[in-house]
Amino acid sequence: MREVRTAFRRFWPLTRGDRKWLAVHGVSFRYRGAARETLTDLTFTAGPGELVIITGPSGAGKSTTAKLITRFYDPESGAITLDGVPLTDVGLEFLRENVALLPQETLILNGTVRENIACGRSGASEPDIERAARAAAAHEFITALPVGYDTHIAAGTAALSGGRLKRITIARAMLRAAPVLVLDEPTAGLDSVAARQLCTAVAPPHVRPCDDHDHS
Repeated sequence: MREVRTAFRRFWPLTRGDRKWLAVHGVSFRYRGAARETLTDLTFTAGPGELVIITGPSGAGKSTTAKLITRFYDPESGAITLDGVPLTDVGLEFLRENVALLPQETLILNGTVRENIACGRSGASEPDIERAARAAAAHEFITALPVGYDTHIAAGTAALSGGRLKRITIARAMLRAAPVLVLDEPTAGLDSVAARQLCTAVAPPHVRPCDDHDHS
């Protein structure tokens, strides 16, 4: 059995609060029908204000880890806990409120830019939407569009590049303001400037979050 070693870069928290500590304890996972485990005895923690970057080659289990944290799958062994409570004991509605996932796929709805961002959180105000767009390095190009946030977009639209559509989905995730934010290859498709802006937005202020290459 092959053990996949996945690398972690840890940035210690500014403060250690008593809520929303995510811990992965000895987790192993194998996809149905697969000959080998995708993850073997994976262990790490992420606390309030802490950024953990998972790196590794294709197939190392980065996206699988994201899907386990958001319970698209459950581990075969080990446990994932939120504030010490196993995710299997947490209601999915509560989990979705407290853990937000930005998947690799760029999911765009048929609607305006504003609607695409606002669906990240019910009742979001205009300032909330704009702050999320700024955090995702999207506000500048959105306001440069002929009708700004009222611009209509859809999946496969030619009106915006893939990188710009990606930033809109990042803004949607940022708007959620969930205590735990899981980004699956968020800088893929972004230019170096936008990638650095995004990393700066999600990283604690005491760290230099990005090198010149993509992090997964």
